[in-house]
Amino acid sequence: MNIKIENRNQSKIDLSNQNLKEIPKEIFELKKLKKLILRNNKIKIIPAEIEKLKRLETLDLSGNNISTFYAKICTLPNLQILNLNNNQLKNIPLQITNLKKLKSFHLANNKLDAVSNHIFSLQSLRELDISNNKIEIIDGFENLKNLRKLWLNNLKIHSFSIQSISNLKNLNALYCFSNDNYENIILDVHYKNLISIKGNCIKEFKKIFKENNHHFNQNIEKNKKTQKVMKKIFVTYAWSDEDFNSKVISFVNYLRTKGFDATLDKKKSQEVTAINFNKMMIEGIANSDKVIVVLNKNYKKKADNFEGGVDVEFQIIFEDIKTNKNKYIFVSFGNEKINEISPIAIGGTEILDLKKDQDENDFNILFSKIKEEQILDFSEIHDEEVEVKKIEIEAFKL
Repeated sequence: MNIKIENRNQSKIDLSNQNLKEIPKEIFELKKLKKLILRNNKIKIIPAEIEKLKRLETLDLSGNNISTFYAKICTLPNLQILNLNNNQLKNIPLQITNLKKLKSFHLANNKLDAVSNHIFSLQSLRELDISNNKIEIIDGFENLKNLRKLWLNNLKIHSFSIQSISNLKNLNALYCFSNDNYENIILDVHYKNLISIKGNCIKEFKKIFKENNHHFNQNIEKNKKTQKVMKKIFVTYAWSDEDFNSKVISFVNYLRTKGFDATLDKKKSQEVTAINFNKMMIEGIANSDKVIVVLNKNYKKKADNFEGGVDVEFQIIFEDIKTNKNKYIFVSFGNEKINEISPIAIGGTEILDLKKDQDENDFNILFSKIKEEQILDFSEIHDEEVEVKKIEIEAFKL
């Protein structure tokens, strides 16, 4: 559909209910556009040109057929309102963390089966709607300190952590309707300031006394001390020859024998009969404590030439590493030169030679990076400083 734009300085366009199958290209030339509304169309794809709309503050794509959350949306530096209700979204990209000014995020009526952890880093967020999805666990909201309104209607809840949103002191509206019967869900005293508490899955508004909270917090601290927490590691690589692939599998198995919860695509594909590899890769990166990238010539070739799954994966890593530098460990098996295996985009980044680390350190450097523990144990800085001895200058005399 071609549209006629008479004023290229206009700040708002509303093309709702126009039976559009794509976003008109003319829109991307509106450099001063602040509000773009495309509700109730048949749009499936968000083209890369969306990144041209640097001044955009509101983007409403609700009621379309979008199944992939395009990362280019996350390059809009001034975006404050993003409405993606009533689409076909299954996951949220890591790049969502780039939307530092996002205040209102609507994801109702999609196909999400989990709340992306990256949403919880959106410190400016005031409204979040994740209603009518396949989400089973509600947890991790404690970082959204500025959240005012939260919609949790019709989820597949089987775990509801009251404590995960108990510290949201600015929350004034919680909507929690459900077609199912959640009789055991209880809200505690932290919600006494809510203006709106609506929903048939809330059984009662119950005060938990300070002594009970004290015992609860004591138990949490006790569990933290006694429970062993295994580092989750996702190992990624580019499929090459059988010898290389076998080494990667053996490497993952070795990490597991050392107490790390390590996995890779081969292991994941055995656990699910019909796996979506792109989704598996995104979730593997997002849900892991550490991501180990095994580099070789084939990985560099695909990353530099934007080929296949490596392209998608590497773009995610490249963006996320800007904010999560300690999450990624680049390694090699030591049989290729560094300049032959290092993708251009990460030039200068340390690449750990596993062969050398094995022979000289018994993998101690690798383990120190995974566990984030320093190998050299430096002394604490003492209060007492050394005294510099003065040399007396003799009196001038000829």
